[in-house]
Amino acid sequence: MVPIRDIPTAGRHRIDFSYGYMRGGIIDGKVWIQHDGTNRPVAEALLDEGIPREDIVLAFHPARLRHLTGFAVN
Repeated sequence: MVPIRDIPTAGRHRIDFSYGYMRGGIIDGKVWIQHDGTNRPVAEALLDEGIPREDIVLAFHPARLRHLTGFAVN
């Protein structure tokens, strides 16, 4: 599997991906997690790989509540 930081995004605004029970994308340089049905939260794995909280959006939460997650809002 290609590390998320190695996915080429040059010149692109958005990249969508789906892997098993997880769906997300890279939008404007941030990782958006739209669905996470894994047994270990994907956001935790991204943090372990060095992706900062401010670059991870938990998009499965409503936009009005994302500020409560401790991750990026948009």
